[in-house]
Amino acid sequence: AEEFWKALAKLPSVYDYSAYRKILERFGTHYISEGSLGGSFKAVISIDEATEKYLARETLVHHECSRTKHWVLFFPITREDCIDDDFDRPKKSGAASQNPIEKVHVEGGGVSHIAALQRVNLDDPNANWEIYSNWAESVRSFPSVIKQKLQPISELVKEVQCSGVKRLYLRRAIEQYLEENDACHCQPCRNNGMVMRDGDVCKCICKAGTTGPACENGAEVEGQQGVISGGWSCWSAWSSCSGGRRSRSRSCSNPYPQNGGQHCIGDQTQTSGCDDEEELQYLKTMEPQCFDISLPARQKCDTPPSLVNGYILNPKDSYFVGDKVEYTCTPGFYLLPHDIIECTASQTWSA
Repeated sequence: AEEFWKALAKLPSVYDYSAYRKILERFGTHYISEGSLGGSFKAVISIDEATEKYLARETLVHHECSRTKHWVLFFPITREDCIDDDFDRPKKSGAASQNPIEKVHVEGGGVSHIAALQRVNLDDPNANWEIYSNWAESVRSFPSVIKQKLQPISELVKEVQCSGVKRLYLRRAIEQYLEENDACHCQPCRNNGMVMRDGDVCKCICKAGTTGPACENGAEVEGQQGVISGGWSCWSAWSSCSGGRRSRSRSCSNPYPQNGGQHCIGDQTQTSGCDDEEELQYLKTMEPQCFDISLPARQKCDTPPSLVNGYILNPKDSYFVGDKVEYTCTPGFYLLPHDIIECTASQTWSA
């Protein structure tokens, strides 16, 4: 906490994105404001067609039995009391063993109990119940914060010089930082794969039946060959304020829908109030010492280098230290190794 306050104190009272971005890269964009103490267990398993038929057939066979079924860890534990001509015969049945556990995620509980949950055996649902019960009991002694609510770290900017101005600028920097790291900057995945950002790396989550870094291999199991759903481009820059409102837009072009593919879901335009500008004017009266006109002008770079067979996305009139420029190529061309350059502290563009 002390390091955070020291870093806040060193922030400039003018909007220098490179300085504010360092705060975000070091401490993150959000913090946990509240949550509940407890535990959470999530498991993902796949049920194949053979097991699905097996479960349906068993329901028919034991139609006249009295059954009590508990679903624990996504595994059925069934007690069946079937009336025989001679005696009552209790039987137990569970999920078929050929269905693999794809992913297990556990929060809270003792370390040994978490490890046991991550090694559950589909062939032994009764043992799974015992493992789960032991883990649930251990959560009382080793809880974790679940059902978290997050707040931007700009809300923590208090009790430092020019706190109002710095809080406003940090909030603006968070918005810019999240936009820079949005998956809309990535090339679309093939075969309707879902694109995501993992740090500075774009990755694809492929549909069933497709594989490869860009989901370029195979074909969708449930889709039609050549049918591509649309994806949103990045939002444009906000317009100038007019009548206390501003707006921005995006297009369903990353990729465009093809061969009858689904159009993008959501709004193409967005409007908001000009609260930041109004707050800034208010702060100029409340914290006038934070708007010293004798401060040096912001450092900036020259116009970014041009690109043959390509162009700059969202060009601007000025590029200050810390600003990034993204290039894109005309159809049929690809940019290697990087498509983003940055205006560095030396007022030159990164390679």
